[in-house]
Amino acid sequence: MLASYGYFILVALLLASFTVGFGWGRRYGRREGVLEGELQAPLHLRQRGLEKGRCVICGSRVTSYRKSKRGKISGLQ
Repeated sequence: MLASYGYFILVALLLASFTVGFGWGRRYGRREGVLEGELQAPLHLRQRGLEKGRCVICGSRVTSYRKSKRGKISGLQ
């Protein structure tokens, strides 16, 4: 009887720690995902605008492209 009570406590502690870890991980992951989305959104808008030749927000045509003063951007080809 006493041994089964010990197993019950062990299982309850494992379940509680899993629940707390899951909740913390989900909250941390969601926060990280929102931050990544905020950083990626302007890049995706610019890329789509350059591919279509129009501004995605206002719809005006792109008349010229500016080149970077610093040259090639590292990581891009």
